[in-house]
Amino acid sequence: MLKEFSCGAVLFCNEDGIRKYVLVMEPNGLYGFPKGHVEGKESDIETARREIYEETGVNPIFIPNLKRTIRYKISPNDEKEVTYFVARFENEKLHIVDKNILGIKLLELDAALSLLKFPELRNILVETDYILNEKGE
Repeated sequence: MLKEFSCGAVLFCNEDGIRKYVLVMEPNGLYGFPKGHVEGKESDIETARREIYEETGVNPIFIPNLKRTIRYKISPNDEKEVTYFVARFENEKLHIVDKNILGIKLLELDAALSLLKFPELRNILVETDYILNEKGE
């Protein structure tokens, strides 16, 4: 079995006391969190940092000890593992650097949930929002 590894983050900012999340439109037309493949000997967090910058143009500030990993089949013989950290950004303007990203949105929780097709991603976002509320982020 072939395994692919990707890393990214549930990326957010606070605007006027309202938490907003970043979603990117991938080449397949679906929205998700910024993420991408591990390159060379990068650590998971190095990959996430690079991919977030490439897809959003911002430098993330990671929230310690918050991450989720999901696994799913991409074909009968291939599996993908994606680790999502949680990160925020401040006082930076979102802009697409990677030409493979078709769009970028900054949305409140309910609007973000409505754009996510996969239940696993919606679950990660709901859990993250709950934890951030508990932490006072």
